[in-house]
Amino acid sequence: MFGCLANATISDLTLENIEISALTSSAVSSSNSYGILAGTATNSTIKNVKVTGEACEISVANNNFSSLYIGGLVGKINAGTKITNAAVNTAITTTMDTDSPDDYMYIGGVAGYVDKSYITNSFYDGSIDND
Repeated sequence: MFGCLANATISDLTLENIEISALTSSAVSSSNSYGILAGTATNSTIKNVKVTGEACEISVANNNFSSLYIGGLVGKINAGTKITNAAVNTAITTTMDTDSPDDYMYIGGVAGYVDKSYITNSFYDGSIDND
């Protein structure tokens, strides 16, 4: 829905049957973040948000990336972000195609990566698969 949230408030929102498919490459970006609501969130408040539906899915195939953040709601949560009362029911599927030990991937049901932020009273009910 959003690439980046900064100093934002999102509340009382239901997202149904959303699908994200991406082929990432370091030629495009050295850091990639994907989530149904947002790729990244910084100093933002997300409350009472629900992601649901049989067709909800995040599918990412990677070639030559240096970092990848995938979350059912937000891919990467930066300092000062608060998530409360979030419910996420989606499938997350990735294909990692790299041999470099310097490459890394963070995957999580609600958020892929959390830095100096918090998630409370929230849950994930889905599957996470890496082929």
